[in-house]
Amino acid sequence: MPASCPSGVLCADDGLIWALWLSYLGDRHGSADVEFYNGLPTPYLKPLIDTLRKGEKPNLRILGCEFHSIELSSARTRGVSDEWIKKVEEASEDRHAFFMVRRVDAELAKKKRLLKEGISRKITSLTVGDIVLSCNGKIVTRMYDLNVQYAAESVDLVSLALNMSLRIASGEKGS
Repeated sequence: MPASCPSGVLCADDGLIWALWLSYLGDRHGSADVEFYNGLPTPYLKPLIDTLRKGEKPNLRILGCEFHSIELSSARTRGVSDEWIKKVEEASEDRHAFFMVRRVDAELAKKKRLLKEGISRKITSLTVGDIVLSCNGKIVTRMYDLNVQYAAESVDLVSLALNMSLRIASGEKGS
C-alpha cells in the first residue's frame, strides 16, 4: 500500500474514518533517510479535535521524548520488578509491554538530571533508557496512555531510571 498511496485515510465500510495513513521520517541509514508508513488512529486526535470544535486554540505540550515498546522479559532484565510486571499483565488482557525512552530532545539532553526516588520537578527529566511505568497513576501499556500530556498542565510519570523509581511532573509546552 505505501508505494501506491503514501497518505490518506483508513475507513470502515460505512465511511467512518478509523485512522489517517501517513508517512513518517525514520532513522537515517548511511546517507539515506528511511521513510515508513503507519496509521494514526483517530482516537489519538480526539482531544485536539474537541478543542478545535469549541473554537479554542490548542495549547499542546510534549514530553520531548521518543518511546519504543519493550517486552516484559527485556524490562525484567533492565530492572523492572516482578510487582510492576504483574501490574502490566493485570492492566491489559492483550497488551503486555513497557515503553522505554529511545531518544530525547536536544534541549532536554542538556538539562542536568536529578536522580532521587520520589523527586517531583517542573521539568521533563526522562533520559534515554528510562522505562515508563505509569502516567497520572495509570499503568502504561499503550502509547495512547501517554496522550494525556497534550493538554495537561502537568503529567505525573513514574519511570524506572537506573534501577530507581523517578517521579516526574512536566509542564513544558511544545513549540
